[in-house]
Order: sequence, then structure tokens, then C-alpha cells
Amino acid sequence: MRYTTDTRRDHVGSGHGPVRTFDVFETALVRRVGVPPSVFLLLGAMPEVRNVTGLSPQAFAELRQWCELDRRRTEPTGEISLEEIYGVLVRDLGVDDGSVPVLMDAELSLEAKLLVPNRMLAAAVDDARESQGHVIWLSDTCLPSAWIATQLQRHGLLEPGDVVYASNEHAASKNRGDLYALVARDAGLE
Repeated sequence: MRYTTDTRRDHVGSGHGPVRTFDVFETALVRRVGVPPSVFLLLGAMPEVRNVTGLSPQAFAELRQWCELDRRRTEPTGEISLEEIYGVLVRDLGVDDGSVPVLMDAELSLEAKLLVPNRMLAAAVDDARESQGHVIWLSDTCLPSAWIATQLQRHGLLEPGDVVYASNEHAASKNRGDLYALVARDAGLE
């Protein structure tokens, strides 16, 4: 699944030459914390998270990171969703599966509050829009593409015709190169 702001578009190609893509996290959108896992300490301190897990912020942060790493190791592609991570976490804590949406909502809400746009990227994004008519956003992430698109739009970065790819939704990553291959295929470049 990919998120596109123009449902009439059946591919991502513009027919105007090379396709340029942009990373989302720590490139177009940056978190107002030191390193990305710092989010988990803040998340662990949220009342709704503490009520579900009963853990200290530090213990929650360590468990959240471990659950993601453990789930990635068991998935052949290494690509997993936020729901899968919290499925492991509640299982390991012996907490009701109904807590997964509460934990996911808390993480997505906190992430949204911490994100700010990287204005230094504006010229490159404008150049890509001018040359190919839209922007293709890529992210190696467990977060959903529709949520990522909402954040890009909220910060003035997403425009009609833009497309957002989240690695977990395609079992493909930028790191391995297969997410780029998927974009190239969708753009008609293969």
C-alpha cells in the first residue's frame, strides 16, 4: 500500500526523466529530541502508557526498543508495522490485546507533537515538483503511510499528486534498495 494524494494517478512516474525521492524522518521532518529512541522515554512517561504497562519510562523505552528489534529479527524482510511491535509488547507483558490501539495512538500522538519541518529542504523539494510534477516521499519505518502523509501535509510539505511509501507496507526498504526498485517499477522506469 502506498498513500497518494491524487487517487486518479495509477503510477508515480511523471514521464519527465529521473524520479527524485525524499526521505521523511530526520530529513524532511525532524524530531525535537536528541536521538529518535528518546521518543520512547517520553512515551513511557505518558499516563495512558503507564496505565497500560505499569512500567517506568526507562523500562518502557527499553522494552519498546527490544520488541521492535525482536520482531524485525523474526520477519524475513525486517519490515514490520507499529501494530506488530505493540502486539509483541502486550504479549510479553501479559496485557490484553485491546491495549494495542491505546499504545499505538499514544505513540502516534507524541510523534506528531515532536515533529517539525526541515525548512532547509524546501528548495530541493520545489525543484523536484517543478521537474516531475510531484514529490515521492520514502520512509524506512513501522509507521503507516497515511499517518506520515498527514504529518507532511500538516507541515506544508505534501501537495496533491505526492506519493508516500512506508517500508513496512511493502516489505521493502531503502537500506536494502528494494523500496527504490518498487518506486522505479511504479514510475515505469523498469
